[in-house]
Amino acid sequence: MTDHTFEGQNILWLYGLSGADKSTLSTTVAEYFRELGRLKALSSLSSMHWMKTWKLPSAFRFSITSRAESDITDILDVQPSVAQKELSITTDSNTEDIHMFLRNEMGTIRQCYKMYDLASDWPGGSVLRDLVRRSTGLFI
Repeated sequence: MTDHTFEGQNILWLYGLSGADKSTLSTTVAEYFRELGRLKALSSLSSMHWMKTWKLPSAFRFSITSRAESDITDILDVQPSVAQKELSITTDSNTEDIHMFLRNEMGTIRQCYKMYDLASDWPGGSVLRDLVRRSTGLFI
């Protein structure tokens, strides 16, 4: 981490709701560093016994992904070496991405079913906005 806001923090905790792509993001970053030869291990941590790592030199870097469950939050909130970052699924950017995805998918459906002579904006702006709203930020 070269950003000085994380000075003295060698653990990055990404947290958020299920479906916020925490695991996807951390796996992508880990694979990038593995390809550079800068990652020596990639594993899931299933218990909090590794907390002794707080004493490791700052040259060691860790990434933790989880939901913000109270037992995890209680431990990580008080650790000065942990930089916290919430991955939210309700950002404007995420909503725009879902809208664009649904609009494109509806266009594909419209093209596949030309025989029904669907309107050029099918299913319509209000239906599309309702689908985006109902997705509650998830691509699932």
